[in-house]
Amino acid sequence: MSDRNYQPFENSRPIAQRWFLIFIVIGLLLLLIGNSGYLDSVLIFRAEASNILSNFGFAVIVLAAFQWVFDYKHREKFFRDIQAQIISDQSINKSGIKSVIENSKNIDYTNLILKAKVIDIGVTYSDRFLKDYFNTIKKNNDLSINIYYCDENSEDLFSAITVMTGQDVSKIQGHYENINSLIEKLKADCVSIKSIRIRAIPKYSFLRFDKNKTFLIPSTFAARQSIVPAIEIEGTGFFHEFVNDCIEECERQNELDRPPTERNDPKIG
Repeated sequence: MSDRNYQPFENSRPIAQRWFLIFIVIGLLLLLIGNSGYLDSVLIFRAEASNILSNFGFAVIVLAAFQWVFDYKHREKFFRDIQAQIISDQSINKSGIKSVIENSKNIDYTNLILKAKVIDIGVTYSDRFLKDYFNTIKKNNDLSINIYYCDENSEDLFSAITVMTGQDVSKIQGHYENINSLIEKLKADCVSIKSIRIRAIPKYSFLRFDKNKTFLIPSTFAARQSIVPAIEIEGTGFFHEFVNDCIEECERQNELDRPPTERNDPKIG
């Protein structure tokens, strides 16, 4: 059974301390021998051996002491830095974050699309993913897609999008025409794709593959940047649960907006 209190970095401390003690003992012995008087008549390079040993022993003691203080101080800092890094790594692992990509546009989703059974897509109105991977999506015959995007039929929501993005109505209508057109084309090519309108403006886009690997991407209009990073999330963790909860809430709200007779679960609401 492993010892939970085992601290690997601590094991080097007794070894270092023993070496310092050995040098101090050697210095003391040289100092004692030099002051003992046994070597008063012995000359080394015309200097009394007793004085040489005394001075050398004293120098060894001083250097060992200074080295011990210096090493101890920096060793403690090193241990604290390592401990902080380990705690930080554990926190990241618990969050579910696998990596951060500096430019989300550099991500290639091809292999993930070809292997996936279900892809969940969340956007404001962007058609980029469907447009960029249109042909790749059609190659996966076992694929189902759920796409969540803002409800263009909601006048209040549509007005809010124009304000937040700074775009005129016709341009935003063009975005919706593009995404709806791509969805219909994929359906015509026998791709299983489901549109789910949401009544909120997301601050980020997401791509979730088989409810496991997820990419969170801040909306470019929310970040006010043309190039934005992406967070890759995988497995479990509070980020993973956060995305799952958001998607479930979108589905629930979508169900509430439908007439009771058309709901998948009439009990909802």
